[in-house]
Amino acid sequence: VDFVSTGCHVPVFYIFSSVLRMQRSCSRGVDFVSTDEVKPFCPHGPTLLFERYYKDQPPRKYFACSVYRDRKQCSFFAWADAVVSDDRRKRWKQLFENNKPKMSREELMVKLATCKKLKNKDLQYCTLCCALVLPNELVFHAMHKTMSSISSYDLLHPSKFLTAITSKKGEAQYFFTDECTQFLLSSLEDKGFTTVLCVGTPRLHEAITSQRTSIRSFLLDIDYRYAQFFSPENYQQFNLFTSFFYDTSSGQKYCEQFLCAEKEHDRIVLIVDPPFGGLTDAISNGMQQLWKMIGKEVSTFLIFPYFLESHVIKSLPNFYMLDYEVSYDNHQYFKRPKKRPSFVRIFTNIPLPGLKLPLTQGYSLCQVCDRFVSKNNVHCQICDVCPSKDGKPYMHCHWCQRCVKGGNYCYCFYTLSVASLHRLCTLRVLFHLFTNESYLFTNESYLSQHNSQRMSHMW
Repeated sequence: VDFVSTGCHVPVFYIFSSVLRMQRSCSRGVDFVSTDEVKPFCPHGPTLLFERYYKDQPPRKYFACSVYRDRKQCSFFAWADAVVSDDRRKRWKQLFENNKPKMSREELMVKLATCKKLKNKDLQYCTLCCALVLPNELVFHAMHKTMSSISSYDLLHPSKFLTAITSKKGEAQYFFTDECTQFLLSSLEDKGFTTVLCVGTPRLHEAITSQRTSIRSFLLDIDYRYAQFFSPENYQQFNLFTSFFYDTSSGQKYCEQFLCAEKEHDRIVLIVDPPFGGLTDAISNGMQQLWKMIGKEVSTFLIFPYFLESHVIKSLPNFYMLDYEVSYDNHQYFKRPKKRPSFVRIFTNIPLPGLKLPLTQGYSLCQVCDRFVSKNNVHCQICDVCPSKDGKPYMHCHWCQRCVKGGNYCYCFYTLSVASLHRLCTLRVLFHLFTNESYLFTNESYLSQHNSQRMSHMW
């Protein structure tokens, strides 16, 4: 389509794309907006309200998908100040309803009971349909890729064989290593917790339920595939960013019943492992909604990168960072044996002196700070802290009056040396000019030589 009537032969698509690029280039950032107003639905559930800031125009609010941060995965977008009819909102809600699983939770539990009675060789799992396959259902999955010999152990540990959804701008599904899972489980037992609300941590939930410890666990995860393996009393599909239970009729009721069984709130702990690309304000808002459902701010573990510590502290001021490096089985780098040090840490509102880190993994107790630190995190006598954040040794810089990374110390010294040398050279030149000014401008031989050099440069 061309603007033929105006004499412009540029396609409309290119004009619109250039306008969008101009808007993005003028954007100054995006913030999450917490609101209680009714939000429109996209195919993945309720949307989030954001506010985009521009350089030369006032900010503007809009709704976007709460699961995917990429328009290629979910193209939903709506300005908050735009007038939307009720029919259009109903169509959006219908897209979400059509995207729900076809089998009910009751039907899935009946199927799971049948699967537990079968022999290992008779039970299969279809990776295309993401469903357990009974012997009489093999005909419908003949052309699909299936996994055979699903054992009873696999039914208790589905994250061991399920294909992780590792979309960086979506679910970002990574599973704890056994080493990390055992550390979290032992920490819960040491602190005397009996009720655990696992948000996005299926590997820990599986360890608690399979080992039959005195701890009870309830899993909240956005992955609907776990509904085939856990009962409604132990799992509900849940979106942390919007605090939304996908089973709108009874999902929140099951969770509240699980929490009400524990009379003492001090024995309840919340463990959250959100996608690292999510805004900390949205994560904090979701955690506060869970605390509100429990009745108070309970002990919480938040799994998040250490370099976002300032954002976490801004949203959750009473949280502190542990030195423990969280590792994942299916991560390209942060698995055992480690290809590189993990940047994932644990933030918690539990006092750090009460949390023990495993000595066998290289952690030790700092007697001055009264907390466990990594082996390279050496206490600074000048700053009176253990300064390392990334597990590498820090050095105290006397010029900066703070501790810096060991690699940055040489650059700091180099910069100061170059600056000092430049200052000395400048003083030397000025001193030479002032002391030899009469000689430079009265000596005829010098002037004639200087003029000849200028003429040669001009030629």
